[in-house]
Amino acid sequence: MDAIDSDTLQVVGLSLVAGWGVWQVGSWTISCCCNCCRKQPTPPAPARVVSVQVEGQPMSVDYLVRSKEKGTVYALWLMLGLFGGHHFYLDRLLHGCVAVVTLNFLGLGWLVDLFWLPYYTRSCNSRVPAEVAVKDGSCSRLCCCMPMVGLVVVGGFLFVIFGMPTALHNTGVIDLERKLAGTAGNPYVILDIDKYASSDEVWKAYTLQSREVESSKECKVGASKSESKVCRMKKKDLKKAAEFITGASSEATQASRAKRKKKKRSSGDDDHDEFDIWFERRREEWSALVDEVRESSTRWFSSEKAGDEL
Repeated sequence: MDAIDSDTLQVVGLSLVAGWGVWQVGSWTISCCCNCCRKQPTPPAPARVVSVQVEGQPMSVDYLVRSKEKGTVYALWLMLGLFGGHHFYLDRLLHGCVAVVTLNFLGLGWLVDLFWLPYYTRSCNSRVPAEVAVKDGSCSRLCCCMPMVGLVVVGGFLFVIFGMPTALHNTGVIDLERKLAGTAGNPYVILDIDKYASSDEVWKAYTLQSREVESSKECKVGASKSESKVCRMKKKDLKKAAEFITGASSEATQASRAKRKKKKRSSGDDDHDEFDIWFERRREEWSALVDEVRESSTRWFSSEKAGDEL
């Protein structure tokens, strides 16, 4: 027991001596370094240039063009490269306008610009004297605004894809209901009913309007061919209007939908009917919008041509 205690004391003593020695060496080293640093004079901080001589007159550097940041250039190239966003940032207005018109040469110029961005940036910053060059701080602002810009861009894209036809219809620019129903006029106007009318009210109005058409002179016995044609068109419009408003469809359309539904059931993909109906509705709206634009363009060109001939 005494021997063990003696060995322990020796180990503890040697550890204390070694620790004291390390402490002394470390203290001496640190003191030497501090003394050397105190002896060396601290270089003065370079004074910030606040004005430069421009044509012999002093001008504040705040009025000079600030240098462009590479981070901003690459970010704009990535997000708006097809529209020349990085060219506009670097004051390359002509190149930017050409990129907007040609989608940056159909994407080829966008890829080539990646290798030329350092040169474009240096060329733009060469107008700013190096001793007074100040970054414009656009990169940090762009990074802060990027999430909001992304949300706006994505939201705008989704609105254009899924909501633009409906918005144009609600503002009166285009009558989607007429195009979708395939009638000569708005189906609600043809049946003379409110847009919130029930199915019973729609078919009741259809019956009344059909009776009025039957009693008109175009549908009487002995009418001319042109009058009979007008009668058939009115009856057809009434039926199309009623089917469109109530969601009914012709036999051909019903057969087509039944065929698609049967095909989905056979393939085991019968869980997306609601989405398919919604997507089909959006597709029909865009198809109607494109047809309306095409017809309007044709009428406009025809009227212009007739005016030139006169």
